[in-house]
Amino acid sequence: MSNRRSLKQTANQAAWSELDPGPKVVVPKTILDHENYLRMKWSARSLLWDIAAQFTGHNNGFLCASFSVMQERNWGSKTTLAAALAEVEHYGLIVKTQQGDRTHKPNLFALTWRKINKREGATLLTPDWAYVQPMATWKESRPLYDPDAEVERKAA
Repeated sequence: MSNRRSLKQTANQAAWSELDPGPKVVVPKTILDHENYLRMKWSARSLLWDIAAQFTGHNNGFLCASFSVMQERNWGSKTTLAAALAEVEHYGLIVKTQQGDRTHKPNLFALTWRKINKREGATLLTPDWAYVQPMATWKESRPLYDPDAEVERKAA
C-alpha cells in the first residue's frame, strides 16, 4: 500500500514539475468562482496576484504590498495601488498581519486561503488558530465595495 502511495506522490510531483520547477501558487477554483472575487475590479485582481507572486510556500503573513515593492511589478500609481489594496482586503482575500509605521516597518499581508506561517521573533496581528488553518475570510459574502464608505468607516 505504501508503495502505491509513493508512486502516486511521485507522479503528482512530476505533474507539478512539468508546469515549472519553481514555487507555485495554488488557488482553489471556488475562490475564482466566488462572488467576492468576481466583484473585484481588475486592478484589485491584478494586485492579488502580484501579492501572491511573493508566496514561497513558507512566508504567508509576510507578503508586502508597499509601493516600492509593487513598482517592480509595474504599479505606477500610489493612488491606484491603495485603492486596489483596500478592495482586496474588503473582500477578504488578504488580511493585514502587520501594521506598518514610519520606521521602515511595512504593512504585511497573508493570503486567506492559506494558513499563516510562523517566523521566529515575529508577532503578527492574527489569531493563534490562523497558524493551524486558513482564515478563509474570502468565503464571507461582502457587500459591493464602496471606496467612499471605506474612507468614512476608517475615519470613524
